[in-house]
Amino acid sequence: MKMAKCIKELERIYGIRQGNNQNSGSEIISEAKKTQSDLAKQIGLDERQLRNYKQLNELISEL
Repeated sequence: MKMAKCIKELERIYGIRQGNNQNSGSEIISEAKKTQSDLAKQIGLDERQLRNYKQLNELISEL
């Protein structure tokens, strides 16, 4: 659960959102933008593991 909360916070800090941002309307792509893939590589996880950790945040808190 700690890892899931850390991933959620890192995504908030880096401004990572779900989706591939095709319809953003902005043609300028910043190198500072990070993706879930970049974040997963940075912390040493697969993208699938990252998504699984994120799903832990969706569980009922009593569980």
